[in-house]
Amino acid sequence: MRTFSCPSCHAKFAWKDAYLNRKVSCKCGCVFEAFEDPPEERQVDPYDITIDEQRTPIPPASTVARPLSQPIGAPQGAQPLTPYPTRIIHTAQSEEGVDERSVLKNIILPGVLMAGAVGIILLQGALDPQPERTSAHTIALSAFFMAIMIVTMLAGGALSALLMGVEFGSPGRVAWKFAGIAMFAAAVGVVAAGLDPDPLAIRGKVIAWHIVMILYWIGFQFFFDLDVQENLMSVAIIGILQAIVACLLWNL
Repeated sequence: MRTFSCPSCHAKFAWKDAYLNRKVSCKCGCVFEAFEDPPEERQVDPYDITIDEQRTPIPPASTVARPLSQPIGAPQGAQPLTPYPTRIIHTAQSEEGVDERSVLKNIILPGVLMAGAVGIILLQGALDPQPERTSAHTIALSAFFMAIMIVTMLAGGALSALLMGVEFGSPGRVAWKFAGIAMFAAAVGVVAAGLDPDPLAIRGKVIAWHIVMILYWIGFQFFFDLDVQENLMSVAIIGILQAIVACLLWNL
């Protein structure tokens, strides 16, 4: 298994390519740049002249098992020699990576999604076929729906970070990306729900909700450095939270 080690306490963690050239933090408090451990090599005692017998390789010092408990006489409250491996959380210094420096990915593209969402809503309001509502009324309802989606996405992202330790990045850029994803997905969802000929039917709204979740998945996978489990759970938490809010507004 591919691993990397803490240079301070020598604790080993599972290696992922996303950690390359990133600053990570260990449970012992050490912050270091992650590098994959080299493959372990066989070491032979040079003074062992036995030819016929199979030699037993000498394990490297970094792989020698350490005691899980503190030695007798150790001061109370001392840190264990080998802390239990925990999930690696990127520190604020990880923003020096390539993704965080990408103006196109972090600033321009979320702004393009917002502009596209505004254009879709304005076009839908101008082409609204329902005679009982004016274009301004349709645009106002869509804008209100977008605001709800942005607020619930921010709340869902904060809940994901609290429950699973997901690190999305710096708060300002995260809010900007969340707003772009939420606004574009909301605009597409409003259009998809409006395609149902019966405005009171639930069928169109369910289809729109599924489309919104797919767009969330794609947006999170593109804009954030998350693995599959973190992406799935974050989208699920946000989707459930938004579904609850939608049901409450529907009852009102």
